[in-house]
Amino acid sequence: MKIKYELLNCDDISNYLLELANLRIEVFKEFPYLYEGSIDYEMRYLTRYQKSKNSLVIICLIDNKVVGASTCISLLDEDDDFKSPFLNKEWDIAKIYYFGESIIKKDYRGNKIGHEFFRLREEFAKEKLQQHLKFTTFCSVIRKENHSKKPHEYRPLDNFWKRLGYSDDYNLFTEYSWKDIDKKIEDSKKMKFWIKAWN
Repeated sequence: MKIKYELLNCDDISNYLLELANLRIEVFKEFPYLYEGSIDYEMRYLTRYQKSKNSLVIICLIDNKVVGASTCISLLDEDDDFKSPFLNKEWDIAKIYYFGESIIKKDYRGNKIGHEFFRLREEFAKEKLQQHLKFTTFCSVIRKENHSKKPHEYRPLDNFWKRLGYSDDYNLFTEYSWKDIDKKIEDSKKMKFWIKAWN
């Protein structure tokens, strides 16, 4: 199995837009996101990475097939839903990098791809902000322990994130809306930030 990573800047992303959109829909349909995606929304969502000079999209290919993707962007260039919790507590968001999705097709998990996604994104954030980098962060959705759609074999990634140096002890939360696969309309979900301090 030959694993290859491609690092895409804002000018390169357009070559993979449709594949990225389909990959997000496929993976986020799983628990805990249960996201009923649409190509139209995904294309609009991905434009933030095309517009920002401080963004990175990482593509993972196995035997020349896209099996995973990961993103990061300066928090300055993110939506207000993700900036506001930090601004409300007077954090300097110019010194923070936000990690978006880190998604891998089910059949290819367990090959250390997730580790490499984090390493490459952190390396990019440090290269961009150098000594000014204070934090890297990402969000995870909060679901009830007894959620009806939770698979018996589901294992949260909390311990994996903690081993990489991320903590959810900062008590920073946001809300984001999407339509669940078993719902007729979208509703708001509570999400918590995981944060890693760099200096």
